[in-house]
Amino acid sequence: MLKGCGGTTPTTLTRGAPLLKLLAVANAMASSLRLGAGAVASATRPTPLADHPPWFLGVLACLAVVGCGIETKSQLEVSGVDSTDLHSEIAAAAQVVQLSGGRDVEHVVPPHLEIELGEWVQFVSLDRRVHTVSFVPDSLSPEALGYLADTGQLEGPPLLALGSRFLVDFRVAPAGRYVFSSTSHGDPVFGSITVREISADP
Repeated sequence: MLKGCGGTTPTTLTRGAPLLKLLAVANAMASSLRLGAGAVASATRPTPLADHPPWFLGVLACLAVVGCGIETKSQLEVSGVDSTDLHSEIAAAAQVVQLSGGRDVEHVVPPHLEIELGEWVQFVSLDRRVHTVSFVPDSLSPEALGYLADTGQLEGPPLLALGSRFLVDFRVAPAGRYVFSSTSHGDPVFGSITVREISADP
């Protein structure tokens, strides 16, 4: 609720009020202020926007924000989805390949990893060196290459900070051997991930 400065009747603003109505309310406020200061003006006649002092535009902007109901929440907050929690759950269950190095030597541990269909793999940086992980197209089967290309996982983003990670989704990947390289300072180091069919034996 807004009260005009000259004992005017309180005016209630509802969310979504038209901008023209807000402009009329602001004009009335400005007119009341001018009358209180002894200026010659009519409180009932709208004043052109250009005739108002600079502070009037600030008042008008604030009223427009309130009247139009501008929201500051993100779509994730509105829908109740927390992307951080989902990412953490996947990372907690994923198989891990650790990346580190010293001087011009890069280390990948373990260099060879075996997983089953339905799993994730995460490449995790253990230092503050820049590590870039990519799969080697010439060493992949056509099915594996097509899967990684279609899912946008042939190459990961540069891992720039301690604890940064690159998650690779092998849940519906073709079974087979996936050769990758990890590059930092010096020559790249190669490793592999072997995806096995889920065993039918208990």
